[in-house]
Amino acid sequence: RELVVFHDIEASRLIPFTNKTTVSVDASLTEKYIEKIVLPIIRHHDITSRGLNIAEEHRACEALLALEESVYEETVLRLSFRYGDKTFTPDFSSGNKFVYTQEENGKTAVCYFFRDTATERRLMQQLKDANLVRINESHFKPAESAQEKELSEWITNHRESLAGNFQLTNAKTQTVYCLDEIRMEQNRTDGVDWFELQITVVVGDCRIPFTRFRKHILNGIREFMLPDGRIILLPEEWFYKYADLFEYGDSSEKTIRLKPSLMGIVNAVSEDKDPDSPISYTPKKKYDTPQRLKAQLRRYQQDGFNWMMHLKEHHFGGCLADDMGLGKTLQTLTLLLHTYDRMPEEENTSIPASLIVMPTSLLQNWRREVMRFTPLTVYEYTGNGQSKQTKCNLLFNDYHLILTSYGIMRNNVE
Repeated sequence: RELVVFHDIEASRLIPFTNKTTVSVDASLTEKYIEKIVLPIIRHHDITSRGLNIAEEHRACEALLALEESVYEETVLRLSFRYGDKTFTPDFSSGNKFVYTQEENGKTAVCYFFRDTATERRLMQQLKDANLVRINESHFKPAESAQEKELSEWITNHRESLAGNFQLTNAKTQTVYCLDEIRMEQNRTDGVDWFELQITVVVGDCRIPFTRFRKHILNGIREFMLPDGRIILLPEEWFYKYADLFEYGDSSEKTIRLKPSLMGIVNAVSEDKDPDSPISYTPKKKYDTPQRLKAQLRRYQQDGFNWMMHLKEHHFGGCLADDMGLGKTLQTLTLLLHTYDRMPEEENTSIPASLIVMPTSLLQNWRREVMRFTPLTVYEYTGNGQSKQTKCNLLFNDYHLILTSYGIMRNNVE
């Protein structure tokens, strides 16, 4: 006798053949028998048959990248591979052979095809080489080392390589995005008391006046339909580089006109910058959160931090307003930590404290938040004890943050 091992086949499916040469199945159970017994065998082994048509198909591999939001409220890319009407995740644990049944002239036929695992692995490696990190079986996001912190920015920078190998879609709406190059053409006219910009966006054969993007940029709408019906994703840079241009400029059908006092905005977006302009202005941009911050900002909190940094860099005041419990304290602490982390070491020898004034009922909460999210030193000033002048001088040289109430500040205003 000889012991024969059959891999990937349950013994219960072979036992009937140990004492008989054939197995009979009622006609009403034929489809079920093929589904439960025959298909699993074909999936792992080659077989011959009579009366049952078994055909191999050859299907091309299409790589799909779908934009979707994770449970952590961050945008990620979901990778899948499509072979005709069948779609697979990048998982090879079940093998690379797919078997299914279909009806042919009233009879059940079996078809199968092989996944192109070499191509699938090559495309996955391409994403990793482009500074994406795989966070689970199917999802990718920019790596910590990537220069692009937002996925939309990564897509813009890798548009060419994506266009040749992947189809990019929106997982929620099933929208297929056009990955053609997006470029701009600018013309600038200087009048006596105005500057005028005419900007044209070129995508393939489509030429669109930039003024048509005003609503999208001011409202954060990232999808734009081209005149030919295709959808493009607007570059991340546009939303902070051109927001002020539309907010303060007067838009007509094809041009945007600004006053001379807004020369800084014109220079910030114009290809023909005025080298003699004394006005220094930087459009709103994204800032990295401090490495020592012990929290992950939500998207709207990051927007608030970016806005306050923008105001700070241009020496503007500001007001951050939102509903209770949405993280205004955390956003403010992020700004303060960023400020202290950027100070040269020689300036840190004598710490210039920041005074934060609030209702008495919030003092303890602020103190807890400072200690929870930052390494900054904090002192709650009550005005009691030693000489007010002496105490203030010491405190404002030894701590990063001084917390006090409106009443204490009023009593110590001198």
